[in-house]
Amino acid sequence: MSNKIIIIEDDAAAVNNAQNIIHEFFPDILLAGVADNPESAVQLIQEIMPNIVIFDINLKNGTAFQVIEQLSTINFQIIWTTAYEHYAVQAFRISAVDFLLKPYKTSDLVKAIQRAMEKINRAEYVKKLETLVHNFLQPEEKKISLHTNEALHILNLNDIVYCQADDNYTIFFLEQTSPIMVSKPLKTYANLLRHDNFCRVHQSYLVNLKKIKQFNKGKNAYLTMQNQEKIPVSKGMRNEVMHYFEILKH
Repeated sequence: MSNKIIIIEDDAAAVNNAQNIIHEFFPDILLAGVADNPESAVQLIQEIMPNIVIFDINLKNGTAFQVIEQLSTINFQIIWTTAYEHYAVQAFRISAVDFLLKPYKTSDLVKAIQRAMEKINRAEYVKKLETLVHNFLQPEEKKISLHTNEALHILNLNDIVYCQADDNYTIFFLEQTSPIMVSKPLKTYANLLRHDNFCRVHQSYLVNLKKIKQFNKGKNAYLTMQNQEKIPVSKGMRNEVMHYFEILKH
């Protein structure tokens, strides 16, 4: 999925300039919205969950910092901009945070967006690398990395109850937290997790065998999972499910 960028800016000319630069130099980045005041900025960030925000300090009826204070987490890269050199420059310098002084050159914004994208990719790579190391050192507590539109999620396999197909997407249903939708087909995860106590019991379902509470046999066989969800079992998969329960007896 492409990265998403939004612009928080109350100067129409500055917005138009940034939009033109993004369209020309970063056609693969989705320009997902614009806001000009703290209230609409908070709403836009929470709705879009962007990867990058071009953030002017002074906004209509407030400042960027009022937005930051209202967000529970900052999981995006910020490109700060300001036209007020007299107080902003020193504040940014002592904080060791990059910023662009308006009016900035096209090349300055291009470089800033490139740096932000590198930081996004670097942060994701670090998470994936940490997952790899964990899986080697603690194979009994394996983790999986799932990339969604919003973020890179690192999950314990033991927290996954089952997965459900939704066209070419897969929904992960978890023990404690909200479901996560990933833009890959169920077949991908059925192959990936087949050696980790996961079984595709139906065309639309992949279950964590450790999370099965009961196998209800009969004409319309189904599994009752530990979260009380009922998962259908296809005729072709009944023997495999039965084999798993036979193993548990020994």
